[in-house]
Amino acid sequence: MPRGRQLRLFHSDGTGSGPRFYEIVNRTIQALGIPAVRIKEAN
Repeated sequence: MPRGRQLRLFHSDGTGSGPRFYEIVNRTIQALGIPAVRIKEAN
C-alpha cells in the first residue's frame, strides 16, 4: 500500500513566482525550481 509523503516548499523571496526550494521530509531528496526569466538573478 502506498504511503503519503510530506513535501516542504520554501519560497526564498516570498513571492509565488520566484525561486522555490522543495524537500521531501525524512528523505535526502531536494530540488530547486527557478523560473527561466529569473535565472540571471540566481547567479
